Amino acid sequence: MKIVNYPIPGDDQGGELHLYGDASAKTIVIAIPGYPDDQSVLAPMAEHLASTSSAGGIFVGVTCFPGFQVTKTKNWKNHPTSGYMLEQVVSCIGEAVKTLRQ
Repeated sequence: MKIVNYPIPGDDQGGELHLYGDASAKTIVIAIPGYPDDQSVLAPMAEHLASTSSAGGIFVGVTCFPGFQVTKTKNWKNHPTSGYMLEQVVSCIGEAVKTLRQ
């Protein structure tokens, strides 16, 4: 697993995208857990998909909704108390997908 960051408006650290598998795989999957989970809940599924050799392999990116990212350097207090508007959430997910496809 490799971790890369992508931009989130108003967040200097950005979001984390956890990458599993071969970036040259024919199939790409973005996985986003629901409230209130972070990337860790989908790690076993992502590892399983990435280890699948059928159909040219699967490259998996796992992120979470902005505001639910918790790491050693970021906790819930680092996010805006007002949360994120739907347009911002869609933009953040779009940035994660762009990063996955690079």
